[in-house]
Amino acid sequence: MDDSPHSQILVVDASDDVNVTADALRSDGWQVVEAHTFDRAFSLLRSMAIHAIVIDPFTFGSQGLDSILGIRRVTNVPILVTTGLPDRHVLVAALRLGVDDYIKKTV
Repeated sequence: MDDSPHSQILVVDASDDVNVTADALRSDGWQVVEAHTFDRAFSLLRSMAIHAIVIDPFTFGSQGLDSILGIRRVTNVPILVTTGLPDRHVLVAALRLGVDDYIKKTV
């Protein structure tokens, strides 16, 4: 991934964790745009050059996994899931839908 000043990472999370994730990425020098809804995420994907997506789809309830499919239809950029869910079956399902990798959130 290009880490030039123009690389942008989209962070999508309905919880307060969006701020923690975005701030951590910014402190490492990344340009970050945030979305608290999938509608906003899709709007940003259509209007900006996004180089990677960090997402917790499970903060959106049942819509989360379906939205990964929608994101994958719009772009092929790397998608990284961050989640506090302990269920590996759900994470495997996300990987099968087109997620590139996941990181487990710690509480």
